[in-house]
Amino acid sequence: MIASAYKLGLTHHGFEIIIARDGREALAVITQHRPHIVLLDVIMPHMTGIEVLAAIRENPALQTLPVIILSNLDQPDDIARANELGAKAYLIKANLSLKDLVAHIQDAIETGM
Repeated sequence: MIASAYKLGLTHHGFEIIIARDGREALAVITQHRPHIVLLDVIMPHMTGIEVLAAIRENPALQTLPVIILSNLDQPDDIARANELGAKAYLIKANLSLKDLVAHIQDAIETGM
């Protein structure tokens, strides 16, 4: 439900959005479509967002892909691991407006990984 709300809002701002239902599907979609940026939740079925991010960084063709983590968890270990793996941002959904998310996405796309 939250992904659909983000899709609606981001589409309104001119972004083309592909939603994956779980971590394995996300990795397959990322590999196939090579998006300009990836937004990952930490908690997903089959693979966490952190595991997907690690897999992205292990793939030479995707290593520089900008990734933003969106979560309602602000666990220091998750934040540290996301930063180690080169996430552009680790954003807490409960504290995030659509306007702020759009700004983070535009910055990440402009500056790359």
